[in-house]
Amino acid sequence: MTKFPEEYWIDFSRVDWVYLVPKFHLPAHVARCQTAFSFNFTRFVGRTDGEAPERGWADINAVAGSTQEMGPGSRRDTLDDHFGDWNHRKIVAMAPTFLRKIKAAVPERADQVEIFEDLSDGLPPQSVAAFTVAVETWEKDKTQPNPFVSVAEVATERDVKLQLAREEGLELLSGDADILHHSLSPRQLRIAASGLNENSTSVPRTKVQLRDNAMRRKINAWAQDAIFTLRRNLRLQAHLFNVKTRFHRGQSENTRSSDTIARVRAHVAESATCYRIARLAIGRLSRELRQTGWQASFPILAETDVRQMAVGLDGESEGTRTLSWIWTGGGVGGDKDTADSAQEELRIEWCKARARAYRWSEEVFLLLEEMTRVQKYHSWHAAWWEDQAFARDGLTVEESEGFAAYAFRQSHIRTAMGAVCTAAWQDVEKYVSLGVQLPELAIETDDDDE
Repeated sequence: MTKFPEEYWIDFSRVDWVYLVPKFHLPAHVARCQTAFSFNFTRFVGRTDGEAPERGWADINAVAGSTQEMGPGSRRDTLDDHFGDWNHRKIVAMAPTFLRKIKAAVPERADQVEIFEDLSDGLPPQSVAAFTVAVETWEKDKTQPNPFVSVAEVATERDVKLQLAREEGLELLSGDADILHHSLSPRQLRIAASGLNENSTSVPRTKVQLRDNAMRRKINAWAQDAIFTLRRNLRLQAHLFNVKTRFHRGQSENTRSSDTIARVRAHVAESATCYRIARLAIGRLSRELRQTGWQASFPILAETDVRQMAVGLDGESEGTRTLSWIWTGGGVGGDKDTADSAQEELRIEWCKARARAYRWSEEVFLLLEEMTRVQKYHSWHAAWWEDQAFARDGLTVEESEGFAAYAFRQSHIRTAMGAVCTAAWQDVEKYVSLGVQLPELAIETDDDDE
C-alpha cells in the first residue's frame, strides 16, 4: 500500500472486511457457506453478485486462439488492448445500463416489499418480533445463531407414514367421504343457496339469512382448514423430498419413498380441491346474500399457487423469488403451525423475504448514488482532459497545438457522455418515488458499521 499515493491508503481501524462468495460459485459450496457467505443475506450490498471479474474473463476467452501463438510482449499488449476496450465500452454504455437496471429494480422492490409486508401481517406479532431480533443480531455478529439455517429435529420417514395412517384412519372412522364438511351436506348447501328470492317475506327471509350466514361461517372455516392442511402437506412433501435426496440409496429405498411421496401428493391435491369447492360455495352464498368483498379473503387457487414455501415460479432466482399467497394469508404461524419444524420454516422464509425486500431497496438506493457519481465522474474527467491541453513543456508550436486539440476533443467527448446520462436519467427520481418502499430502511451505516 505504501507504493500508492497517501490519499489511496485505507484506514483499517475504520473498516470491517466482509468476505462473500460470488453468486454463481456459491451453490458449489456446503450448505453452511450458502447462507453465511451469501450476497443475498448480507446488508448494504444491494443486488451485487460478485461475478464482474468473471464477465471480463469470459469476454477475453475468444482472444486465446490468437494470443497463444504470440510472444510475451505481444500477448500482453493484445490483452491490454482488449481489456481497455472492455472498460471503455462499460463507460460509454453507462447511461442505458443504469437506466435498464433502475427500471428493473423499482418494480421488483415494490413486489418484494409487498410480499414481505403481507407475510409479516399474516404472522403473529410476537413471532415477527422474535424473528426480527434474531436476524438483526446475526447481521451484526455472524458468530450468533444463523436464522437462515434450520436446527429443528428432523422427522423420519417412519414418522411421516405413521402420521398419514392416523389421518386416513380418522377419515374412514368419521365417514366424511361424501360430506363437504362435518355438518354440511351438498343437498343442504343447494337448498340454502336457493333459499332467498324476491317474494320472500321479512320473517322467512330473516330465518333463511340467519341460516345461510351460519352456513357461510362453516364454509369459511372449511376453506381456511383446507388451506392449513394444504400448507402442512406441502411442508411434509418438501421434507420427504429432502430425506430421499440426502439419505436414500438403491431401488428398494427409493421405491418406498416414492410411494410415501405419492400419498402426500394425493393429500395435497385433495386439500386444493376442497378449498376450490369451498370457494365456489362461498361465492354462490355471497351472491344470494348480496355480500361483496369475499374475493379478497379467498383468492383463486391456481396450480402455480400450490407450491412449497421455498419454491418460486419458473425463472425466479433467490433474489427475485415470490411467495404463493397461501403462505402470506392470515393464520400462518398461528396455533395450528406450532410444530418446531413449521415455526423454523416460517422463520427462515420470513428472513429470506425480508432479505429480498432489503436487497432490492438497497439496490435502488445504490443505483441512484452511482448515477450521481457517474455524472460527477464525467465532469471531472472532462476537466482533467482540459488541464492536459497545456500541461507539457518543451514542445514545438505544432506539437503543442496537436496535444491541445486532442485534449479538448477528449474533454468534449466526456462532456457529451455526461449530457447523455443527464438526459437519459432526468425522470429517474420521479420514477423511483412512485414505487413502494420499506418505511424504515436504514441504508446509511452507523458509526459501528463503518
